Amino acid sequence: MKAFKLLLVDGEYCYVYEDHIHFLTKKRQRIAGKHLTGYTAKGVEMREIKL
Repeated sequence: MKAFKLLLVDGEYCYVYEDHIHFLTKKRQRIAGKHLTGYTAKGVEMREIKL
């Protein structure tokens, strides 16, 4: 069963469906002075789903 994963996307933590991670581009980001490996959604439309 596929699930959502908590990922850093464009400087914000978001839950992303596991099958859709391959659409994102991996990117090193700096948050509060720390380097973190995250993703960027440049060119990809992201929608928020409220449960």
